[in-house]
Amino acid sequence: MRPQLLNPIDDDEVEEYLTDPAYFAQEKIDGKHIVYEYRGGAVYLYNKKGEIAKQKADIQITLPAFTPVVLDGELVGNTYYVFDIIEWDNASCTELSAADRYRVLADLPISGRVVVVPAAFSTVEKRDLYARLKNEGKEGIVFKRKKAAYVPGRPASGGDMVKYKFYATASVIVSEHTDGKHSVRMMMLVDGGAPVDVGSVTIGQKTPLPEIGAVIEVKYLYAYHGGCLYQPSYLGVRDDVSAEECSVKQLKYKAGGVV
Repeated sequence: MRPQLLNPIDDDEVEEYLTDPAYFAQEKIDGKHIVYEYRGGAVYLYNKKGEIAKQKADIQITLPAFTPVVLDGELVGNTYYVFDIIEWDNASCTELSAADRYRVLADLPISGRVVVVPAAFSTVEKRDLYARLKNEGKEGIVFKRKKAAYVPGRPASGGDMVKYKFYATASVIVSEHTDGKHSVRMMMLVDGGAPVDVGSVTIGQKTPLPEIGAVIEVKYLYAYHGGCLYQPSYLGVRDDVSAEECSVKQLKYKAGGVV
């Protein structure tokens, strides 16, 4: 059960999507990407790799009795933020346009710990959403081509669904625990798979240190001088990202900074 994944866009591309009437926008939720499947009275959760997620199937969604559904969204704590629908009542929704899928989703008789992520369709609505999300310190914004079908996986580049983050994040590998400090050293991979150190990040005192070799997510201002991350903050362990994906190619560099 593989979800649709989005490629990022750069700062200079945002205006194009804000003004293009072919696209609508939604908030990019800062959680864990989860596909929710309800079928035959049982709940199944899948991560972004399409594998059974390690989270307990405790998302409480109230539906008409035993109506099968497959939803795409982000899990934040105990709340599931739904932004797309893959199947409803044994009928696939993947060939519907993104705009039509959103209308189906918005009309679903669902309740519980679930929130349908609102959509902005006009240029004015998209600009207002963009400004509000940025002012509130949210993670970012997603743009979806209104006529696009739901296609699992990530395109090699571009695509009908793209994302723009207001701050940079990266998946990195824990290389060691720092002696005497509640922090870890981080490394990433350069071309050919060789590891390169990208600095350290502090872990909250009440948070267990992630294991050496674990993949973790951090946010940072920029990368510079050999790939070190400036002002990184720990976000959590990523059990849905492999070490091979932790490439320096994902980094956002300060002007003039190179690996």
